[in-house]
Amino acid sequence: MKFTNPQYHIYYTKRVANPADTSKNKIYERKSLIELPPIFEITLLYESYKKMKVLLKEDVKGQGKKGDILNVSDGYARNFLLPKKLAVVADAKAENEIKTKKEAELHRIAEEKQRAKELGEKLSQVTLKIASTSSPDGKLYGSVTSANIAEELKKKENIDIDKRRINLEEHIKSYGTYIVEVKVYPEITAHLTVVVTANK
Repeated sequence: MKFTNPQYHIYYTKRVANPADTSKNKIYERKSLIELPPIFEITLLYESYKKMKVLLKEDVKGQGKKGDILNVSDGYARNFLLPKKLAVVADAKAENEIKTKKEAELHRIAEEKQRAKELGEKLSQVTLKIASTSSPDGKLYGSVTSANIAEELKKKENIDIDKRRINLEEHIKSYGTYIVEVKVYPEITAHLTVVVTANK
């Protein structure tokens, strides 16, 4: 763009049929030159910087995640995001809906964390006794696994824990007392006392 000239020149391309060609399917391009008065310079410059607030309906690479509200160029919104249904115009109603959903999600997460914290405190106070048979030399037949611990927790303490949350570096193969980590939430870890005794 040249803004030093008194007039703003624009080249545009017009698709036309070549009358000398008998093929109706073949299209040729003809370039033409038009001149616009200076006032259009201001309008076009404004349009290039015009923004639109949109709500993303899907993840858009390099822009944001689903549910984000963004300020993007008017052309990008009208020519790409809106036609492809990747976004909608973020009016007051849409913004309020997103705000309500985010508040509900934050509330849900806070409740989950609180329940996990209470469960962690409860587990840390439990001493879980697991009886197992052994060979004459005092070694366990088999071993105590995370699945065994989860089963005993459910049976004796009525605590339902997924075995995958019980972190055993290796299966327990000897009698004794063990401190076992239990991942009750991504940021919350409880320590469960497990005592493996002889089966009487």
